Amino acid sequence: MMDMIFSIFAILAAGILCIWLEFVVPSHGLLALCFLLLCVVAMVMAVFVSLEFAGLILLILMVIIPTAMWMGFRYYPKSPIARRIFLKAPRPPVLEAHDLSAFRNKCGISESVLRPSGVCIIENQRLACISDNAQIEAGERVCVVGISGNNLIVKRMD
Repeated sequence: MMDMIFSIFAILAAGILCIWLEFVVPSHGLLALCFLLLCVVAMVMAVFVSLEFAGLILLILMVIIPTAMWMGFRYYPKSPIARRIFLKAPRPPVLEAHDLSAFRNKCGISESVLRPSGVCIIENQRLACISDNAQIEAGERVCVVGISGNNLIVKRMD
């Protein structure tokens, strides 16, 4: 009898492990199906022990299943797998300023590689830029040396 009770709790522990792994390992629902099957097996085995024990197992499952679902919805979007699947938040748009002369001789950082065009952040604004004569890598400091149409002409700071 005690062996059967221990087996039931071991099956429930395996089920909890399966549902936890479902949120970590991409199994396409296979581990969730294993969790449900293990819960059914635990309930059937508990009925053979006694109806009171089956009620206790049912009560435990009524707590475990919603808790597992809540944890999944809460922590899955932050998991490494979900970060690869979900889209990133959009970046602020490139500013289309009518008067770019205010940015003349200002300095900033290139956000993208400029070969020759790209985006730079100057005075906390994303602006379309063109490098003056050389490729500028992302993250390099740049200074505005001129204006061409709707683009700033920038030069790498040395």
